[in-house]
Amino acid sequence: MCMTSTPGGVTIYGWSDVGCRSVLAGSDIGEWQEFNEVHRGFFEPPYPARSALGADGLALGARVDVECMAVFAG
Repeated sequence: MCMTSTPGGVTIYGWSDVGCRSVLAGSDIGEWQEFNEVHRGFFEPPYPARSALGADGLALGARVDVECMAVFAG
């Protein structure tokens, strides 16, 4: 869900996905590769920088929390 709303939400407000960065906080860092493959499906090269960290006790029992940053295209 979070990844399906990110690119559209970014571009609709005049922001660019070029130069953005994503940070993943996951309850199982072993799923990083799977997340990375999904993430690549939402962006085109050059891919945004990606970081990951393991987290215990994410809000509302979530398994993953994704933070995306973008630059203003204007």
